[in-house]
Amino acid sequence: VVLSRFNIYPAFIILLNGVSCWLYFPENNVSLAFAGCLLGILFWVFQRWGNLHLSGNLLALGLAAVLIPSVFVSGGYFSDNFLWLILAPMLAFLFGTSNSGKIWSFALLGFAIALWALEQYGGLAFKDQYLQFDGNYFFISYFFLIIAILGIISIFKRGQEDIIKLLLRQQKILENQKKEITEQKENLIKKEEELRASNIELEQFAYAASHDLKEPLRAIKIYTQILEKELQAHLNENSREYMGFVTGGVERMQKLLDDLLNYSRLGKGQYRQREVDLNDV
Repeated sequence: VVLSRFNIYPAFIILLNGVSCWLYFPENNVSLAFAGCLLGILFWVFQRWGNLHLSGNLLALGLAAVLIPSVFVSGGYFSDNFLWLILAPMLAFLFGTSNSGKIWSFALLGFAIALWALEQYGGLAFKDQYLQFDGNYFFISYFFLIIAILGIISIFKRGQEDIIKLLLRQQKILENQKKEITEQKENLIKKEEELRASNIELEQFAYAASHDLKEPLRAIKIYTQILEKELQAHLNENSREYMGFVTGGVERMQKLLDDLLNYSRLGKGQYRQREVDLNDV
């Protein structure tokens, strides 16, 4: 919608100028015919490529092509049509690029100097042409010129507002995403704290379990050894082997509890990592 508005409104200005030229110069309706053909070309170019840079320069070129011939027959740099030419760099700045607008601005200044030189040294009486039009002509011309300038400014303002709305919408989306990321970060911190607390509890449990389980094992080992000494004379080979199984099992159990306690301390950074051959393990 914005792009269509950019293209339609300036094209309407060109057609309006062509109509005004035809009304005040009925003996020459070339401007009106040219403006109509130019409008068709502009709409076709815009529909075909949708390029604002190209369309903006074509609009400026079309406006200049319609106005420049009428400037020479309506008062030169005294002419109201010369003032209408200010729309050409405006269109180039608005719909083209900054460089395009600068080029059209310098071209307009060069055209003004050329008109001045033609009157001063070329013998053209631009002021006499200017005086042949009545007040109605200038009123209508300046009235529509003001409307055209304000219309272009309003288009620029509307496009600016659309861009600002888009940026605000994107900013709101980014703020929501930032809020979600912050919430996720807080949840991760909370989970990390819970995990750390759980690890501490597991470490304490492993230490307590390892320490408490060692006590009955030591009692079993001690009393087994006492029984073995007291009953030494009454034990046969099988009995001594069974006593050895009990003592060996207790020692292996104690070793397993020590390994469990060491394993629970691995996360404390007390041990350095190194490569281990699993075949040996």
